Amino acid sequence: MERERSGEGQYVDISMMDGAVSWMQTFLPHFLMGGKEPSRGNMVLSGKLACYETYETKDGRWFAVGALEPKFWKNFCEKLGRLDLIEQHRASSDVQRRVKHEVQSEFYKRDFLEWQNVFLDADACVTPVLTLDEMVDDPQINDRQMILPYGAMKTIGFPIKLSRTPAKLKELAPKLGQHNQEVLAAQEQLRET
Repeated sequence: MERERSGEGQYVDISMMDGAVSWMQTFLPHFLMGGKEPSRGNMVLSGKLACYETYETKDGRWFAVGALEPKFWKNFCEKLGRLDLIEQHRASSDVQRRVKHEVQSEFYKRDFLEWQNVFLDADACVTPVLTLDEMVDDPQINDRQMILPYGAMKTIGFPIKLSRTPAKLKELAPKLGQHNQEVLAAQEQLRET
């Protein structure tokens, strides 16, 4: 866009670390304002609330709950069969510990597939934690083309979808030592010049 406006291009500098720091927006501003380190397990998105937690099923599988908004928590509690927990959505930390225990007790009553059926069409921000084998066959993963066939194997797809210039898989990473001769020949040429 800048090239179109000014006629000049610009260098784009993107850092994974910068992106990770920008995702700390739920607790880093509090640290920057007061210098107080956040305490593990007492932050909204890292263990403080029962509505944002993972729960183990009867057969040792897991579900992730992200019902931060009241409507999602209400729907979750209804599907769980625990209407008594609805009012505890944002209760004190002591109450949250009890609610987490209550929710976990409910999850221990059914296995993974049973819970999957309970939450299948629920608007409750609940998702099964899939194995890698399940994930690669997930309909959304397939619809988004995040696992692509490449010859006799599969590879990870492209996370950024461009309508006019879609990314294309050209070739796989080279095998160990595949380009040794070319690299050594290029180094030899450099030494000779």
